Amino acid sequence: MSLISLAIEIYFTIVLIISGLAKIDDYEHFANILYHQGLISPKFVPLAARILPYIEIIIAFLIISGITSLFSAIILTSTFGFFLVVRCTLFGLGRTEDCGCYGKLKPEPINAASICTSILMLFMTIFHLWLAISTLPLPWQLRFAIILIFILGIAYFIVILTLRHKNNALEEFKRLKGFGSIKVGEPAPDFQAKDQSDNPTKLGDFRGRQLLLLFIMPGCLACRQALKELPTLQRERPHISFLAIGSSDSEKNRVYAQEQNIRIPLLTDMQGFTGNQYQIHSFPTAILLDENGIVRNKSFASNIQLLRHVTSLPKLKVR
Repeated sequence: MSLISLAIEIYFTIVLIISGLAKIDDYEHFANILYHQGLISPKFVPLAARILPYIEIIIAFLIISGITSLFSAIILTSTFGFFLVVRCTLFGLGRTEDCGCYGKLKPEPINAASICTSILMLFMTIFHLWLAISTLPLPWQLRFAIILIFILGIAYFIVILTLRHKNNALEEFKRLKGFGSIKVGEPAPDFQAKDQSDNPTKLGDFRGRQLLLLFIMPGCLACRQALKELPTLQRERPHISFLAIGSSDSEKNRVYAQEQNIRIPLLTDMQGFTGNQYQIHSFPTAILLDENGIVRNKSFASNIQLLRHVTSLPKLKVR
């Protein structure tokens, strides 16, 4: 019977490790899901998205380490009991995606079938708890061999994820190094677009005033943080006008502007000037223009410090 208990432990350990690594690999997506679920205060979402995946991996090692069979079984049952409560709560609130805690690389839809799956998994953990109470523990040599295999497996996947993120960061740096065709000291490409209220706006309307262009993407957690800081920046920089440029979907931008209570114009990029003329590939990105429409500064702008930096440089001497 102890071998059955071991098989259950291995299965749930793999579930938790895959779940934790998937969230670490795609932190932004996991954070956005936590934000939309509404179970955690928005100000704590970034911290929770960083910590929760590591808690899952720690729990997985506590389960497979078998400090005592009963201790591991209690942790396992408590963890998946908690997962079931969360999934049922989200189902009751009408949410459509879970947190991705069941060993999938991406979150699963929340429906009656997924609730039943969670209940079955909880029953498996309860059965494992009964086995832990009624059977003898495994030999420590076998337990040590299993732990070693899992440590090597985790190390392998961490190396793979690290190399992949390093390659992605290198490609991103190469793409952004020259920031495409737009450079500091050059005139900003003109454009015309409509805002969330369907009002037409063009770059030339702001000639004679400094202008901050904030390129965002609905659903981007860093963009949400940048937009949240804009009212503070507007009070500090009353001489600067502000424009946000969103996606090419006007309805998506309109809904996003309402959700985030965006008070500045949020333009819909129907012409594709974000990528074609401005060569923006990462969000949020801020570009400061002077009174003559000349690019004075450009930077990533995910927090108030970066926004202050990009809007506080001395004027360029344009030849």
